[in-house]
Amino acid sequence: MTADLFGAFLQRCRAEEDELLDQLRSHPPHGPMRVWTGRSADTLHEITDERVAQIERDLGRIEATIEFVTALQKALDA
Repeated sequence: MTADLFGAFLQRCRAEEDELLDQLRSHPPHGPMRVWTGRSADTLHEITDERVAQIERDLGRIEATIEFVTALQKALDA
């Protein structure tokens, strides 16, 4: 039962990780993404770097979670 719960959780983490990696791969070829934050072209705000950094932080969090859950599962199985 516990192994099933760990397996299901890890599967969700890996699916989220795959989705983020797909998003990360989609950014560079399309060039920068920009949004207007005001009324003129002077307030054009680039979000590509911010989004890539957020994806990388999320990937790090997921990888740490996977490592923790894997270690916890091994400790419980021992």
